[in-house]
Parts: sequence; C-alpha cells; structure tokens
Amino acid sequence: MSFKYYKDQNNQVYAFEADGSQDAYIKPELTLITKAQADALRVPATAIPSVISMRQARRALLQSGLLAQVDAAIAAMTGAAGDAARIDWQFAQTVERTHPLVGTMTTQLSLTEKQLDDLFTLGATL
Repeated sequence: MSFKYYKDQNNQVYAFEADGSQDAYIKPELTLITKAQADALRVPATAIPSVISMRQARRALLQSGLLAQVDAAIAAMTGAAGDAARIDWQFAQTVERTHPLVGTMTTQLSLTEKQLDDLFTLGATL
C-alpha cells in the first residue's frame, strides 16, 4: 500500500492512502511532501525509563540542583514513613518511577510530570 504524505504548519505529518480513497480528509492547509521529508519530520518517541539505578537518580538530582532538597526533605520526614523513606533512600539499588517516595518527592518539590520524565531520562544517561 502506498501513501501520500502531508504536513501542517507545525510539521505534524499526515499519511493518506495514495489511491485517493481518503482525499476528502485532506485539508487545504496541508502541504504535500515526499516520504523522505515525512520520515525526516517524524520524531521518534523517546521512551521514558521507568527504573534507573540509585546512583543515576542521585546524579540526575545533583546535576539538576535538587539533590540537597531531596536529602533535606527525606531527613525531615517523621514516623514510620520517614524511617521507611530513609531506608529506601539509603539502601535501594534502583528507583522506580511508580514508587510512593518518588511521588512524595515530586509533590514536595512541585515537579511537573515533564520534569520528572526529564530527571529519569537524564539519569538513564549517567
């Protein structure tokens, strides 16, 4: 099956069957492009790591200027939850994005989901 490729003003790529069966869906503001141009415009989805090592997490936090804040926040936690957080922070070998402590720190530091994604992505490179 072959396709006709179009892009919009934001370089979003659209593909329609070349047989003309979908021509009614082609909006006037779309610009016809070649398959090579469409391939060049497609941005591969970056997989956000769901788990990184504790070393990678701490290095990402350090590089982002957040390590001292996380250390202080965990040290200030009280009760059994604080004790558990300190054990995890000191002895866990990995950091899972879905771990409750990650959620707590995300909220406490007012991080957005994108910022958390960026920390995990950065961590995976360190």
